[in-house]
Amino acid sequence: MARLSIELVGSNGARTPLELGFPYWSDGAGRVVIGDGLIGGYLAHVVNDRANGLVFIAEPGFARTSGVIGGVAMRTELVGASGPPGPPGAAGIQGPAGPTGPPGPVGATGAMGATGPAGSTGATGPIGPAGPTGPQGPAGTTGPQGLQGDPGPVGMTFRDAWASTTAYVATDVVTYSGETWMAIGTSTNVVPSSDATKWSKLAAKGEQGPTGPTGATGPQGPAGATGATGATGATGATGATGATGPTGPTGPTGPTGSTGATGAQGSTGPTGATGPQGPAGIPVFNRDFATTTVTNTTSEIPVYCLSIPANTLGTTNGLRVRLSGTFNSNSGTAAQRAFTVGVRIGVASCTVGSNITGAGANTLLYQDTTPQFAQGTTSRAVFFDVQLFNAGSASSQKLGGRFSISSPNGAATGVGRLGIFNSSQADAIDSPIYGTASKDTTAAQIFTITITPTGAASTFNFTKTMVVTEELQ
Repeated sequence: MARLSIELVGSNGARTPLELGFPYWSDGAGRVVIGDGLIGGYLAHVVNDRANGLVFIAEPGFARTSGVIGGVAMRTELVGASGPPGPPGAAGIQGPAGPTGPPGPVGATGAMGATGPAGSTGATGPIGPAGPTGPQGPAGTTGPQGLQGDPGPVGMTFRDAWASTTAYVATDVVTYSGETWMAIGTSTNVVPSSDATKWSKLAAKGEQGPTGPTGATGPQGPAGATGATGATGATGATGATGATGPTGPTGPTGPTGSTGATGAQGSTGPTGATGPQGPAGIPVFNRDFATTTVTNTTSEIPVYCLSIPANTLGTTNGLRVRLSGTFNSNSGTAAQRAFTVGVRIGVASCTVGSNITGAGANTLLYQDTTPQFAQGTTSRAVFFDVQLFNAGSASSQKLGGRFSISSPNGAATGVGRLGIFNSSQADAIDSPIYGTASKDTTAAQIFTITITPTGAASTFNFTKTMVVTEELQ
């Protein structure tokens, strides 16, 4: 089918492309109709019946003047069957919307009659009133992206009340002292009212408004809960004595009188059953209350000797030895104010205050030399507390305990000052000790504590006053 291609150019430059089928501008016999007519909803005027005839076309609302409808004319070409679609043309400028005509009355739909023979073309009648607006056509293709608009005004970010620890940037808005401020620069801990290069006032604090009128009294509220009972008031003064009333009925029986004197002691009851056996106490294995003094020598002198019978320690038993005594040295020579403490097991012989034999290195449980004490005649208290145990075997011993020597400052009574320590010299010792040995205790062994002065002096005096040894199992 032949089609008519028309491009409508309006007075405002807007272009409307049309492509209309042949029947729209021909009669029923296929002849070109000369004169006015409607083509695709547009008003057209066909000049002649040539193949490339001239057609004037306009919108239906335009008036026809001087052979041209609405003052808009286009030369059109009659073309053959549609070829393949060409590339989309550039979007035209959107023309202004025309006014919508008033809708005509809608007539009742009549029954479809039989198709009659085609009659001859009558004269073109006058243009009828515009029909009602047709349904919305399909959406056209999206036009190209418009140009970037001008930048909008700078926004503001409200950051609540100003805080000294918050970092602010330009356009941050805060409240401070009843006023509103906007940051015009970066800042932290800058008070808004203190620096005009960082802050700009947006709104000043308003003046105090007048006091408003007193509101109307509200309705009576519900009764509150009953309060707690108040404290009992003070007793009022005694009233005047009233007239004597009639004798009342007999009152109830009074309370029982006080208990009489205790009766005589009854006879002794029978003896109760014997209670269970209490736990065994710790037996004292040995006591030594003899005084032994070491002085004016550099020999190793035993101040306590203990013979331990065979198998006394078994494999896990032990002894606790506690030695008490005194010490002082008034020598001007530092070497004569120190001594070596030794603890041995397995020596061949031992005589308190004299000597030992068989004191080889394999008999030592512990040995060390004290610091050089300060010179003085005031005695210091001495206390040695050690525990000797067989550690799972009759031939394996462990020793633990503590050696203490007090400050020389005199006690109020006795020897040994409490709570005194001078860090500039060795005025006191309180030290834990530990040692081991490997002696066969299935045979009898001799245990001893010895003192060896580091310099001989008659003013050096170490005195043992008491030793108590307990057996531990």
